[in-house]
This record gives sequence, structure tokens and C-alpha cells, in this order.
Amino acid sequence: MTTHRVIEKSALIQEHFRVLSEMERNLATIQTRNWGTIGGNLCHGDPSGDPAPVLIALDAKLRLKSLSGERVVALEAFGKDMLEVDLEPGEIW
Repeated sequence: MTTHRVIEKSALIQEHFRVLSEMERNLATIQTRNWGTIGGNLCHGDPSGDPAPVLIALDAKLRLKSLSGERVVALEAFGKDMLEVDLEPGEIW
């Protein structure tokens, strides 16, 4: 539920993951960054999405939760095919 703009402007992100903040600054328009979320972007599964390559380079892991529990998936393994991701029914990121 974190918007792209929050990531772009976060002092914590800028200090520890500057490349992520810089990528967000160049993502789409300010309107998109204000409304769009990083979770939505990644779960859309578009291979041309901007955040995924940066997060893969940072060795990002996703914590996926559902009523039956949670699991951790490497972002690199999350994308299964174009517009298809490893998200089970009832899971949220």
C-alpha cells in the first residue's frame, strides 16, 4: 500500500537504498507516483515495470500473507510470465 511517491521522498530509503529513490523519481508522472503503489506495480507482473529490476539488483524478498500464513519469495522468482506472478489466491503483499 506504499505509494511510489512515499518511497521517492523517504529519507530512510534515500539514505540506505538511494538507487530505489532515484528510480522512483523517474517513474511515470507525479500523479502516477502519488496514486500508484509499489505492490500494485510488482503484482501487475509487467516485465517493463521500473521497480522490479532495481529491487532484483538489491536482492529484494517479498513477504506474501494470507489467512493461512505467510511465505517469502525472492522478487526474481516472483515473476512467472508476462503479466503473471507467483501470488496465490487470498495472498496480499
